[in-house]
Amino acid sequence: MNTSRSDRPARWAFEALFAPGTDAGRLEHVFSGGTVVVVRPSVLRQVIRTHAQWIAIDPPHPHSLVLPRAALERIVLQHGLLLETEGLDDPVVLVAEPGPAERSALPPWVVQRRLLAGAYHALVHARLERLVRRGELGAQRARQLLGRFGHPQAREALRVLAHADELLPPPGPTRDLIELLARGLELRHAAAPWRLEAWFPSLQPGDLERVCAALRTDGIALDPEAVLGSEASGWLADLAPRPREETDSVRSETRTDAEPPPAAEHLAHRLWHALGERGPRPERWAAALAPLIEAREGGTLARRGRKLLADLDRACLDAEQPATAIDLTGWLRSFGRRPLRRALHDQVPVRVHRRLRTALGRARRLRTERSDLEPLVAVLEGATQHAETAIRERFTPGLRAALRAVGLDPHTVVEELAADKTADELVDRLLERDYVSFADLRDELSRNDLKLEDVESPLQLLTGDALLRADRLLGRRYPGVYRRSTFYMRFLQRTSSLFFGTRLGRWLVRFLLLPFVISIMTLEGLQHLLEPIGHATGLGTPHLVHRGSVLALAAFALGLLEYPPLRRLVAGLALRVGRGLRLVLWALPLRLLRLPWLRRLLDTALFAVIRRAVVRPAAVVGLVWLLLRAYGLDVYLGWREWAAIFIASSAAINTRFGLQLQAHLRDTFAAWWGQITRRLLPELVRATLDLSRRALGAFERAAHLVDELLRVRREEGRAVVAFKIVAGRVWAVLAYVLQFLVTLFIEPQINPIKHFPVVTVSHKLLLPSLPLFVSLFEAVFEPALAKTLATATVFTLPGFFGFLVWELNANWRLYAASRSDRLEPALVGRHGERMPALLRPGFHSGTVPKAWERLRQQAEEAWERGEALHAWRERLRLQEVTDDVRRFWQRECCRLLAGRSELGPAPWEVRSVRLGRYRLGVELGPPEHEPLLLWLEVRGRWLTAAIERAGCAAALGAAGRATLADALFGALVRAQLEAWCPWEGPQQPLAIEEHDDSLEREVRDVVQVDRTPPGIDLRAPRLRWSDWVARW
Repeated sequence: MNTSRSDRPARWAFEALFAPGTDAGRLEHVFSGGTVVVVRPSVLRQVIRTHAQWIAIDPPHPHSLVLPRAALERIVLQHGLLLETEGLDDPVVLVAEPGPAERSALPPWVVQRRLLAGAYHALVHARLERLVRRGELGAQRARQLLGRFGHPQAREALRVLAHADELLPPPGPTRDLIELLARGLELRHAAAPWRLEAWFPSLQPGDLERVCAALRTDGIALDPEAVLGSEASGWLADLAPRPREETDSVRSETRTDAEPPPAAEHLAHRLWHALGERGPRPERWAAALAPLIEAREGGTLARRGRKLLADLDRACLDAEQPATAIDLTGWLRSFGRRPLRRALHDQVPVRVHRRLRTALGRARRLRTERSDLEPLVAVLEGATQHAETAIRERFTPGLRAALRAVGLDPHTVVEELAADKTADELVDRLLERDYVSFADLRDELSRNDLKLEDVESPLQLLTGDALLRADRLLGRRYPGVYRRSTFYMRFLQRTSSLFFGTRLGRWLVRFLLLPFVISIMTLEGLQHLLEPIGHATGLGTPHLVHRGSVLALAAFALGLLEYPPLRRLVAGLALRVGRGLRLVLWALPLRLLRLPWLRRLLDTALFAVIRRAVVRPAAVVGLVWLLLRAYGLDVYLGWREWAAIFIASSAAINTRFGLQLQAHLRDTFAAWWGQITRRLLPELVRATLDLSRRALGAFERAAHLVDELLRVRREEGRAVVAFKIVAGRVWAVLAYVLQFLVTLFIEPQINPIKHFPVVTVSHKLLLPSLPLFVSLFEAVFEPALAKTLATATVFTLPGFFGFLVWELNANWRLYAASRSDRLEPALVGRHGERMPALLRPGFHSGTVPKAWERLRQQAEEAWERGEALHAWRERLRLQEVTDDVRRFWQRECCRLLAGRSELGPAPWEVRSVRLGRYRLGVELGPPEHEPLLLWLEVRGRWLTAAIERAGCAAALGAAGRATLADALFGALVRAQLEAWCPWEGPQQPLAIEEHDDSLEREVRDVVQVDRTPPGIDLRAPRLRWSDWVARW
């Protein structure tokens, strides 16, 4: 019988922490590797600030520290810390104790495990730092040991540690190695191996063992038994997290001999037929569904489980009773020749896939509470995959044929692959949203290499170009799945084709309209930004928009648009100015404060006395003065009163209570500051960026729900059908109006990407015209209603301008004449990310690092609570990125290699995708051959590529290697590669340090030295479109 967490006994000296009224200045425990001193977090943070000469509020590595005893005694004396230092070993190993809230909220064994893991971490530090002091672990030896991890793995791990504020100054390879080994070994042995993956996804346990083996040859052992002793190391392995208790009456015992209930078998056969007799067999369905069915029949099934079964039942109903569309308008126009009711057979697999996908999400959430649902999750994953395959097989050929039927014929191999990619990405949208719209079709053609030809005649403007013809054809061919364009989208497409699809129109746009629009918008935007500053300072706002400024800026904009050398010159100047400002405002002051002689001066006893007796009391006096001024209190204080306040505050600050209060306030502020900067602000930014997507998603889901309720079913009576026909007509008009308002006026307002500068400047221009709109509406409506309508118009009309700019930008890129002369980067992520945006952290980027960071935070929170890690949302997001990267390389590289005789008879495919935190690896090759392994990695500002293993590519002939190099080269340009680097083998010492600008310099030097991976010749990451087409 298992022992519950709360019943586990306290086994070592840290149990004194839980004694009532414990207020010791120091608690010690002796291990075989040394003595650990447990101190309060506030004391440890102050020691770290002083010892590490840390300037910021929140110090790094706040859980433990190793320092000489003399340094600790000096810091205690300097700051008046409440810590006894007599009888301590040299060096001193400090570990932070848990706070009072954690002691009361967590079971004792959980806190003991945290302290034991912290002690192991600190003692590894102490052992390795002892080697450094003896001169046995220098910088060169540290670089060699870091190289044994592998250069990319070590680089990524050090970036993770730097992001988590785990690296203590001063920077260097010795510091990096010590912290990486201490943290990695703690994660490896602290009874939670999933923490190692969450922290360092590119590291494997074998990497740590390899480095530890190299240290053992030097006589240094770092395993828990050698550091903590045999008894304590056993405790560390025994204190493991346990899964949550299950909420339903059905527990985790596995079913072996029991037959599934009849209801499970009946539902299993219905699901088997709903999937077209594909996917998991009915026997697997029945066995997997049995726990839920039995719990439902016993009345103990939770609400989430009931919803899961309801989703599966609806999937069966969607296949058994297809929805029917009532085409009353078409029936009347054709005088009854067209059928009134049409079964929407194409919707059946899409709706079944959606139900299965929803059920799979519920099963994954429910699995965290019921371990007997693992088989159901596996069955649902297989069924969802089969449903997706069926949808692709059904719709992809039809979409390709429809594009050809309207005249979008590919003329080259590249355009042929672009047509296939367009169809595949439309199916991707169908699987994601359950429908495809005209906007999706237009966006795919705009992004891909399959383009429209120019408008040939005025008649084509009336009948529509190839895009509008494809819109009509897909609407007839796939009712219920494809949503045709609205009248305003068709009008916008026809109008824009006059300017974008004719030679004269493009000339007017490029040389007249666009430069002046950029000029006016830029000047108005600057005016908008300078107005608040002018009002606040009383200097007034300069009038920037006049004829001369508009003409001058328009000429400059024309030069930027049409003359690439000017663009490069301006970009280079802007980059240098930015670097200069960063150097003056940030880098130089930071370096000055870190000068050794200045830090020694600030750490002297004289400055300590000045800080405690003069600076801090003066700060209190200044705070009192600010409060009096802020509240407008008419209180006169002379110099005697201010002197009394200064003396009283100095005496209060330097008492025992004052020192404790300062430490508490400092720690509270540091904790709040850490929460704000690391949690609140990133989550607020992410929520703001997701606002428009979530709002539009909620609107689409609500509209889809109403559409489902008004769908006519085959078995419904005439009265119900008549009611749904009438209600459907009313809802169609209402939904059309709502869609019009949301798309044109609301969505651009709440989308931060579209808001600035177009919507922002439009607001600025329209706000002064509010009285004019009021007077216009008052001529027709009552004053109150007129003011309401005028205000709504002024505040919603700017959204239309944002919509217009974004739509016209997409329409411009539809035509072959507007194609760039260079091969353009392609989108990779399903949310519109390019490859650098997936891997490079930033405001609008960093999908993969952010997902790994959330997974790391959840892993730490689960481990601190003594629970197992689930984090299925983050794992699912990472799996989605893996699938997106796989599809990108399959479509951009492997399809180009299909049918090439110089590469052999077997087709090349994406064998696997490896996802790290700041890098990803792709294995390419034919089945049953050693694959080529290519890595993409973010290094500083650069997205770099390197080939670790040539694999079967090394055995190709000269023609095969040239073909493979061309395909890889094009895919890397599509991935927006910025630098090519040679692969760094583990036999080389790590020669890069992640601080200042050394990383960027190192990448630039490597690019100049070597661009040649083993066996394959690649060039610089630039390619002209004409050369790319001619190659294939």
